[in-house]
Amino acid sequence: MKLATKGEEEQKFAVKIIKKKALKKRREVIRDEFGKIKYKDAFENVQREVEIMKKLSHKNVIRMHEIIDSPDSDKMYIVLDYAERGQIIEWDEENAKFYHMHQNGYIDEEELKRMFRQMILGVENLHSQGIIHRDIKPQNILEDKDGRVIVADLGVAAYVESNDLQTKTEGTYHFMCPESLNKDGNSRGYSGKAADVWALGITFYAFAFYKVPFNSDNLLELFELIERQPLEFPDDRFISSGLKDVINRMLEKNPKWRAKLDDLKNHEWLQIGASSNM
Repeated sequence: MKLATKGEEEQKFAVKIIKKKALKKRREVIRDEFGKIKYKDAFENVQREVEIMKKLSHKNVIRMHEIIDSPDSDKMYIVLDYAERGQIIEWDEENAKFYHMHQNGYIDEEELKRMFRQMILGVENLHSQGIIHRDIKPQNILEDKDGRVIVADLGVAAYVESNDLQTKTEGTYHFMCPESLNKDGNSRGYSGKAADVWALGITFYAFAFYKVPFNSDNLLELFELIERQPLEFPDDRFISSGLKDVINRMLEKNPKWRAKLDDLKNHEWLQIGASSNM
């Protein structure tokens, strides 16, 4: 990723540089919608991401401004919004917890509320256009110099039409919803929108407590925790009953009872102090 500027005011953009030949060599075997085996290369994922991003124009979703691509060049340049402050929180692998990139201590609850509203609006915009993010997590939540929160990285996003059923799991294990892990119980697939709400709930929890609610180094144990362990809140930080209720509703294990984005927008805790565009 490179930084580019434009004009006398030096408007800033992020430029993602894609090496096409290298990605085309990275191939995997998949089955198409008819069960037929075929090859897919990593560059196809980039092309899908570009097609999805062409549809997007929302202040809380990463925007693509231009593509520079010549058939005579191995490099493709994708010009994106520049989120000057970058990630708000980052994962510390050694200590197995998140930390704030720009301050010490926990994020104030009013600031959490401001950020969560914007995250919800960003994901709502994606869903309204039939786009499932599939990899919502703190590392994909950015902030610009003015504090605008941006939902980023649509590398594994999917475009859906008549329904949002998903049959494959994408993204990061700790943020996967219970129904996506239960292949026997969901042989027909699971709701991609409900899965995004779950991942957004795990992300809210991580912003509040700098940890994830279900964690294990053993993958099978992690899946078991996600599917069966009740949600608990750490006792080393006080949060209001309103915020607890928001997270509880998002991390409802049964997707039929899980909160929808409209439910969250109208939740009392998020409404208090909200501007008219929420």
